[in-house]
Amino acid sequence: MRNWRRLVLETTPKPFFAVPGQSYDETAKRLMQVWTPLIRRSGRFAILLFIGDGNEVFEWSGALDQRLEWARYVGFCNLGALPDLYHKGWYDSRPGVPFRDDLPDTRYADLKAIIDALKSASLAAFGKACEIGVAIDPGPEFSRSRFKYEDHPEVLVDYTPNGPRSSMRFVDTTKTLNPDTRKYGAFPNGIDRPTTFGTFFGRQFASFRQTFGIDYIWFSNGLGYSAFAWSTYGHLFYGGRFRPESAKVVAKAVIPFWTDFREANPSVPIEVRGTDSSVGHDISVHGASHLDIQAAGNLDAEPCNLPVLRAELLAKEVMVYLTRLAGAPGERVIYRNYLNDPWFPHDPWEHIYDREPFEIYAALSCGRLRADGSMLTPTDLHILSIDCEQGRLSEDQANEVIPHYLRALREPATDAGPVTWVYPFATFDSYLKQQPESLPQAFFQDHLIWRSIEGGLPLNTVVHEADFVSLIAGNRLPRSVYLVPVIPGFESVINAALQHARDGGEVIFIGSLKQAPQTLLDALELKIDPAELSGDFDMRFDVRRDRYASDAFDHLPLRHEPVTGGGGLGEVITGSAKPLISATQGSQERAYATVRAAFGKGRIAWLRGTVPFGPDLAEPHLRPVLHDPTRYQRSQDLLRLVLSQFGWVIQQDRLSPEIEPTRWFIKSRDGGLWFFGSKADTTVTSRLRVPDGAPIFTGLETQVENGQSIDPFGKTIYNEVRFFVQTDRTARFIVRRVPEGSQYKAALTLEGCAAADTVIIRLGRETIAGGRFVVIASDHADRVPAGATVPQVKYEID
Repeated sequence: MRNWRRLVLETTPKPFFAVPGQSYDETAKRLMQVWTPLIRRSGRFAILLFIGDGNEVFEWSGALDQRLEWARYVGFCNLGALPDLYHKGWYDSRPGVPFRDDLPDTRYADLKAIIDALKSASLAAFGKACEIGVAIDPGPEFSRSRFKYEDHPEVLVDYTPNGPRSSMRFVDTTKTLNPDTRKYGAFPNGIDRPTTFGTFFGRQFASFRQTFGIDYIWFSNGLGYSAFAWSTYGHLFYGGRFRPESAKVVAKAVIPFWTDFREANPSVPIEVRGTDSSVGHDISVHGASHLDIQAAGNLDAEPCNLPVLRAELLAKEVMVYLTRLAGAPGERVIYRNYLNDPWFPHDPWEHIYDREPFEIYAALSCGRLRADGSMLTPTDLHILSIDCEQGRLSEDQANEVIPHYLRALREPATDAGPVTWVYPFATFDSYLKQQPESLPQAFFQDHLIWRSIEGGLPLNTVVHEADFVSLIAGNRLPRSVYLVPVIPGFESVINAALQHARDGGEVIFIGSLKQAPQTLLDALELKIDPAELSGDFDMRFDVRRDRYASDAFDHLPLRHEPVTGGGGLGEVITGSAKPLISATQGSQERAYATVRAAFGKGRIAWLRGTVPFGPDLAEPHLRPVLHDPTRYQRSQDLLRLVLSQFGWVIQQDRLSPEIEPTRWFIKSRDGGLWFFGSKADTTVTSRLRVPDGAPIFTGLETQVENGQSIDPFGKTIYNEVRFFVQTDRTARFIVRRVPEGSQYKAALTLEGCAAADTVIIRLGRETIAGGRFVVIASDHADRVPAGATVPQVKYEID
């Protein structure tokens, strides 16, 4: 039985003050009771405390009778502390107020008693003391902070005229503190000279950790990565342009923070939340090198997945998670589920996901293809948080979500999915240090994949560039359609991908070919016109597209903006490559997507790609301004259309383009395919076909038309598929699970075979290895004897 390597339950101190008269020991015992089923399925167990926003460490004087300021509020704290602390227009409408009016005065001694109660309750219930972590946040939201906004505002990021902005001013870890006469745990005589933030924080935490028995620390919301952790803008991208001239300086600036902190805490485990962005975005916008931070911080895991604050951000979460998985430094992968928000009056499980588990299955089905061809999938489960804004510990909620956590744990991907992203983790990092002029390509490539997943591209597998080349060299690369970025410095990977295709593989190259090796231009039968075009284009399609209620939407122009789009369009067809999509501006035509169905023994395609936004940000949240889908082509959908040339067809029927398509993912597990994801809008219907045929969904009735399955799902999709049919008829198929007694582990029946020309059955490895399977055709419900000759049934073992 597979267990979580480590379970982390995150909470504020609110549960310990939510029930008047209830002791700390009683609350700790209650917490353990609520989550016992999950704790027992975990090798290690930890509690991560969001005590305040880090002020509990920064302001620690060394005295247990010191008053403790903690996260006892609902709403945004520190409003008015500084005039530009929050971006105007949204945050100031929800000022923080105590979650209870009659809260007792709280001391650091209370915190120590809470921690002791948690460890004692864990020891009593499970025979082991839980680990205790503390979370340090760079922002002003969670509690009132004298240290950041009264005593030492110099630690905040500077805002310069026309410079980058964020939704709130975060701590800038590159800053130096001014001298201060206050008494601190690690500085009993005060800060007598200018001291780096990393040194002060490191020594304070060492003192705090020793006193309170803290086992590890959690850097929240981009701490240690960027002071613009939530923003599309950063030190290297603002004001409508990238700033490669600053790359090397910015990249080096953050590293001393990590080394200073590590000097005071050489062995304490550090875990990181990271920014709200992908590796490529962090590199190209924030100048944050994940490789350098891993090394300086001695991190054994990359940042976890993003908290999905809005359901439509599922695509971004998966893209960001894949970029981090690609560079995971070891065998540890953290998945963090956003269950409750203990600071604000909304709980994601109910108010964002509507108690649907689509995010759990999507994130936990992500995987990295290792150098030996096996899959690395999430190992650790974090739950943010187990308390709500009123401090309640809901057993009903725990009972709802625990089965989904355990099922996803039980059913990880075992093989590369249908589509695998070859991620340039090292190449993107080299742009910061060696060729910063290429940083816009890192930005474009990551955002193109994000928006393509948003458009329904079924991507949930990634492979590091070096592992991809190694697997090809060893003839061990699993079957998948590989997405290969066309970027500077990627020639060896591109050439390896071409060889893979010649040997029978399938590859889609993505991006501008302006700096592509000649080998790729020759293979694609394209050349570069030096006159790059941008702006609005008329589009011509020779590929099946989504269907709308009005065909007027089929003729919308495409808007391509070069700053965010990796340059302009310059590709022109020179040979016999099939143009799938063409872009025309006046009398000039550009190739936009092409395919060569017979390239050696395999197949290759190429998509130029466009992101649906320019460099401008919208108020009040400072997010990109997306192109209006009723006026411009949805560039998000185009990579999914190109994928159809490889037999993976996901055609979506929508009333109009502003209705978001279904986010589809497909997991390969034990020979079968799991279809999963989320309908952003349940009026959308998908028509699906894979290379084996139309998938027939287990336990459901599936209608097949024109060789495609019509999806039968509601908001959440999660279904195992073992049967695929090939037919031109309109027909109804049903797969049911039936009891088979003790002779067989499981049995599936397929009804409707008479309408199928071919049925392909994907059997599991254990089934094949055990040799105990039988395929039976019958017109009756009764069993046909094992071994009966059934010539009309065809089946394949994959």
